[in-house]
Amino acid sequence: MTTKRKKGQTVHSEGRNIIRNIICVCEEEKRRNSTILELDKAMARVALYGDVSEKTVRRIKKEAQESTSSSSNETCAMPKKLSTPGKRRKRAESTSLMDEFNFQVIRKTIQSFYFEDKPRVPSLRKLLPVLQENIKFPYKKETLRKILHKMGYQWKKCGARTKLLIEKPEIVQWRGKYIKQIREYRREGRPIFYIDETCINNNSTFKKSRQSEFSEGVIVDTSSKNRLILVHAVSEHGLLQGSELLFEANSTKGDYHGQMDSANFKKWVSEKLIPSLPPKSVIVMDNAPYHTTLLDKVPTKYATDTVMKNWLEANNIPYNDKMRKFELYELIEAHKPPTKKYAIDELFKSQGHDVLRLPPYMCELNVIQLVWSQIKKEVEASINISGGNFSLVKLQEVTRRSIDNVKPSEAKKYSNHVIKLENKYWETDTLMEDKVDEMIIRLSDEDNSEYDDDISFDESSEEESAESDIACALSDSD
Repeated sequence: MTTKRKKGQTVHSEGRNIIRNIICVCEEEKRRNSTILELDKAMARVALYGDVSEKTVRRIKKEAQESTSSSSNETCAMPKKLSTPGKRRKRAESTSLMDEFNFQVIRKTIQSFYFEDKPRVPSLRKLLPVLQENIKFPYKKETLRKILHKMGYQWKKCGARTKLLIEKPEIVQWRGKYIKQIREYRREGRPIFYIDETCINNNSTFKKSRQSEFSEGVIVDTSSKNRLILVHAVSEHGLLQGSELLFEANSTKGDYHGQMDSANFKKWVSEKLIPSLPPKSVIVMDNAPYHTTLLDKVPTKYATDTVMKNWLEANNIPYNDKMRKFELYELIEAHKPPTKKYAIDELFKSQGHDVLRLPPYMCELNVIQLVWSQIKKEVEASINISGGNFSLVKLQEVTRRSIDNVKPSEAKKYSNHVIKLENKYWETDTLMEDKVDEMIIRLSDEDNSEYDDDISFDESSEEESAESDIACALSDSD
């Protein structure tokens, strides 16, 4: 009995080439109406079909026989998949313990290195013990480097001896533009609403970490069959009446089902949020995948020629039907919009509202995150008092009561806290630019021995390879 491939599993190039060779040999045998080699020469026939040496075939046969628990000599009796010789994949560490508040601590820790009386290069070797103390960071240097890359940090070459860890300029620019724009909206007196989604479990527990003056810890959602998805909007005046959405996760019942995706998100915006908004509102949201569905997705160079032609026709761009793919793509490149248009942004604009998107990994600038913390804390307290898990009906009841307990005065307090953070980032980013420039000047002087201790850290070889590991960066998180 042989191993069957999973349905839909991709056959990669090496397997395709082997199959192609088998086809050629079989078609030749069909033409001859006989096998090319005698039936008793099994190993030689396999080598011919697979386009490999007979020695390789015998080695694979031996490996297959040794891997079976059967005492028989039947190579095809077992379904076990054979591995690639010498291939040892290093399993990546899970980063499930990391959350947005941890990223905030990491960012502040890096800044603290630059703001010391004697500024230091925040190398991995020096960062790691500080993070282990501040947030019980459970990972090693390699994982830390990948987390930093995901957060938008990069190593800037400074002289011949070291590199500085800095945020990518585009991230700093995004944050600066965001703060400048939201300040302008406040000056105009525009109503600003922060939106987001979260999950409520019936066995949530707290994980201690440094966050803000309003929160004791981050809620960790453990496995639970009763889970709710909560979607809402909040301003400095409180939660927006009429915009609440609470539904069962992974359920196939009701208007909203399964999970929060682009379809459910658009449905909520259209049916609940927009009808509840005052005129000329500003919507602040993050860049979750279902928040960023493109209105008119531009084909990539890997798209089929049919997809390319359809896009050109939809945008009234003339083309010759005999054009090759690279020529079609050149047309697309020449006519594609200068900026991306998101479907949800255009929906808000059609109703007279504006969208402002948070910079990556800046959840602390979203007021509703503090609201989620309060709601989850109350739900967790109710579960502890009851001494056990809640039914779905009870969990919904407790969650709605916790939502009602978010008073306008608390929303105002949360909003003021976020404004203070914005001001802090505005000042800190300017200071960081000056500090980094200062260190670049000093460290670029290779004869300056004052900073020798800071620039000769021992993991420089790891940092030099950071760019080559982009493909290994973590998958997203939120």
